Amino acid sequence: MRLGTRIFISYLVVFILCFYYPINWMLENLRVRYLEGVEDPLVDQANILAAMVGAQMEQKEFRPEELFRTFEASLIVPHG
Repeated sequence: MRLGTRIFISYLVVFILCFYYPINWMLENLRVRYLEGVEDPLVDQANILAAMVGAQMEQKEFRPEELFRTFEASLIVPHG
């Protein structure tokens, strides 16, 4: 193998290593932030639902079939 080819391959390997780790770290960090951002509204919705069901149960008015119909109506299912 010629000296120029060895030098080129060496630079290429160093270049790839220098960019792989920061990009990999950034993508992993973005993934974690995205998952945290998605989790927050879900937690809020769960707390609201728990408060509503808790209030209905305290008043002895809890009807699971009504809750089921509400969830069925709120689902957006694509047709086609």
